[in-house]
Amino acid sequence: MGAVDRDSGDNAVDDLQTVTAESAPDKAPFNELLRVDIDERRDLVGSLIDGGETLWLNEYIKQGSYVGFTHGVGIGIKEIGAFIGNSEATIMTGMVTYVSWKGVGKSKIAIQRVGDSVIDVRQFVESQKYTGFTRRGFRINKDKYSEFLTKLKSLV
Repeated sequence: MGAVDRDSGDNAVDDLQTVTAESAPDKAPFNELLRVDIDERRDLVGSLIDGGETLWLNEYIKQGSYVGFTHGVGIGIKEIGAFIGNSEATIMTGMVTYVSWKGVGKSKIAIQRVGDSVIDVRQFVESQKYTGFTRRGFRINKDKYSEFLTKLKSLV
């Protein structure tokens, strides 16, 4: 994986860097936009893939038996405003909100509050064989997620 320069203060990426990760979607390179420290073990990373057409969100595991990226969720670039607005609505009201998976198809991304302090962002599929949530997604403390959304808004 390529090196990424980070601010020492808030773990945000100074400049866009091309990073290749074996666990990236379709093993394609992606451009890391921002990174927020979730805890001592994980970061939440936002990257552009598909030639800048998709925002990919996933966790980066920093320590333990596995170090690397987890399964993430893809948001079409035209859906980022709706994703941010829906995320903020979920944080404030607790209602479950959705945006389209990568902006197309029957899959969608569910944004839901779990208890009072956790936000779950996860792929939801509907097909003849299976309807429900997948492993693609992440759970994060709502304060850390709000911090991530604020940084994302400053970039769009």
